[in-house]
Formats: sequence, C-alpha cells, structure tokens
Amino acid sequence: MSEAIPAIKTTGCYRISATAPLPELDSWQSSHEMARLAAKSPPGTTFAMSEHGLVSAYAPRAAIIDVLGLHDSIFARQGFSPAELWRRRPDVIWMPHPDHT
Repeated sequence: MSEAIPAIKTTGCYRISATAPLPELDSWQSSHEMARLAAKSPPGTTFAMSEHGLVSAYAPRAAIIDVLGLHDSIFARQGFSPAELWRRRPDVIWMPHPDHT
C-alpha cells in the first residue's frame, strides 16, 4: 500500500513531489495524441484547452472551451475564471504549455 504524497503549497499553485519526472513529450506529438483522443470521444465531449486548432480539426463534433480567450468572448473580455470553467463542466482539461497551467 503506497502512502499519499503531500502537496506543497507555493505561491499561486500546488506542487506534488514525485519519485520521477514525467517523460518529455514533443508538443507536436502531444497535439496529435490529444486530437486522436478527441476524435474517438463521443460527440459533444467537452474539452477545455489552450491549444485547440488540431483537436478542432480532428474532432469537429467536440465542444471546445478556449481557456485563453482567443475564441471565447467570456474569457476574452473578463479574463480566465476557474468558476466559469467549472460552470461549463469540461470532461477533459488539457493545457500543455507550462505557462498556462
């Protein structure tokens, strides 16, 4: 039975100590993997993401929440809001760039 790893509070975010770092994943490969996942998901699956061009092309029946506000008037005019994101109940959240998370 493994013990829970404690979260360490830092300024504005949480860090979780890990025994090994996650492997590096090329951003183009990551985009293709997320696009394939979206394409295989049921129509109407809601994805909240910062990089959505390829995903939108592969999965035109997916619902995309643009958390950066490039194509979302609420986030564009009012800024990102966790309450607004949770109100929309995303099935998947994907923000691959470390500046966005």
